[in-house]
Amino acid sequence: MIEKGDAEAMKEADRLAPLVSFAVARRGGVSSNDYWDLATVLELSAIGNDWTLAARVLPRVLAAGKQPGGSRRLWTI
Repeated sequence: MIEKGDAEAMKEADRLAPLVSFAVARRGGVSSNDYWDLATVLELSAIGNDWTLAARVLPRVLAAGKQPGGSRRLWTI
């Protein structure tokens, strides 16, 4: 939606961002060890221009991606 960038897509992104943020926070948010949760936090922080949070979560995303079952688990399905 963000890439599409038209008014309707941006309105939908604005509507969904708090819902996705709430859902990922319930799963642990920045404290999670799950790659996909952390990647979602990173993406939401970039969308929201929260570069402090992005800088804080990026090392955790990279570390989680290197763990067994990290981002590679998607490709083993």
